Amino acid sequence: MVSGRSLDKEDIVLTPLIPHVFLVEGGNQGRLPYAHAFLVTGDTTLLIDTGCGHETIRAIRREFPPDMVINTHAHPDHTSGNGLLEGLPLWVPEQRSETAGNLEKLGYRYSDETIAPIWIEHTRRFFDYRESTPTDTYGDGHVFECGEVKLRAIHAPGHNDDHYVFFEEQHGLLLSVDIDLTSFGPWYGNPESDIDLFKESVRRAIRLQPGIVASSHRSPERDDPVGALKHYLSLFERHERTILNLLPEPKTLEEIADAKPFYRTHPRDARLLRYFETVKVLKTLEHLEARGRVRREGKLYLRVD
Repeated sequence: MVSGRSLDKEDIVLTPLIPHVFLVEGGNQGRLPYAHAFLVTGDTTLLIDTGCGHETIRAIRREFPPDMVINTHAHPDHTSGNGLLEGLPLWVPEQRSETAGNLEKLGYRYSDETIAPIWIEHTRRFFDYRESTPTDTYGDGHVFECGEVKLRAIHAPGHNDDHYVFFEEQHGLLLSVDIDLTSFGPWYGNPESDIDLFKESVRRAIRLQPGIVASSHRSPERDDPVGALKHYLSLFERHERTILNLLPEPKTLEEIADAKPFYRTHPRDARLLRYFETVKVLKTLEHLEARGRVRREGKLYLRVD
């Protein structure tokens, strides 16, 4: 039984969230290329996501052997360690499950024909990604039972198609995953990302009225979890204002992306981050255009005042 505020056990740092549920701290404090994972102990031991670091995954398998692994979605910072847990049941979302664990399929899903080879090589190297084969799928409303803990899977798309969060009703614990409450704000840089769906997923999380929110990329929010979710929702508007402020005169998509409105710098593979930047700019522009705040004339985007 693991207890206390936090526990260090060799390469594992666990922070209790509620009885039997722990945040497993990812490397670099949960920032890329890592993400926090979640460990559920009881009659069955569950590990949710595997991107916390390979040494941590090896230590978990040794010290708290999981009976099954659950992926919240297919992004590599959440799944890079799946291959270290071969032989265990691996549950993935039913949405886009045919791509789960397969680098080539994911590369073409998350980018385009030009960028996919770059994405694949970058993911293999930067995330030390190990491919894997799912054994089972789950969908919206599926309940994973682990002794006293019952986690309900809630489909929360927008970040990507197969993004899920998990809710433990008795204690009001929300594992919000990549509704991540970071200051960077919502990330929607894949072709399948959808701002409207993402906003509705955050609103759905707010309607749950959680008492604790634990995301994959920052420390748990206990003081004002609903307020933190509402603030996160407001960051969509910050992104929109950022783009509008770049349009005192008409600009092309490429000119707006040149300003690096979201990433500011491209310290890693510049071509890949440039691609994500451009996708996110385009989706913000399309969102603004649908609301009459931007209009397009040929290749130029104009702010509507």
